[in-house]
This record gives sequence, structure tokens and C-alpha cells, in this order.
Amino acid sequence: MNKKGGILGIIVISIIIVIVASMSSSNNETFDVDMTRTHGSISTALGSPILGDPLAPITIVEFGDYQCHQCYNWFH
Repeated sequence: MNKKGGILGIIVISIIIVIVASMSSSNNETFDVDMTRTHGSISTALGSPILGDPLAPITIVEFGDYQCHQCYNWFH
């Protein structure tokens, strides 16, 4: 009985390893992203501070609200 239980355990563990390996290798999806598309524009005409070239091809806008607890903690 002990020998049969050991063989059965090895078979079950092998099946689990194969299932996990096949699931992890099937997540290799690729996506085509159109990097030329513009999603919107933000006006800086009201005197918002700008760091760097205002005509740069990429713009990063940072928003913050000091009434937001996490934003306040990040600033201080």
C-alpha cells in the first residue's frame, strides 16, 4: 500500500506541475498600442508651472489635492 501511495502522489504532483506550467506560459499576450494618438489636451494658460520644454512630444501632468489625506502626506 505504501508503494502505491507514493506512486500515486508522484503522479498527482506531476499533473499539478504540468497544469501550473501550462497556465503560466499561456499569459504571453501582446498588444498593439498606437502611440501617436492624443487623448486630450490640458491648458496651461492660467499660469500653471511648467518644468521643461512646453512643446515636448510627451507631457506629464501631476494633480494633487491637499484635502486628500494621501496627497497631503506625500507633500509633507
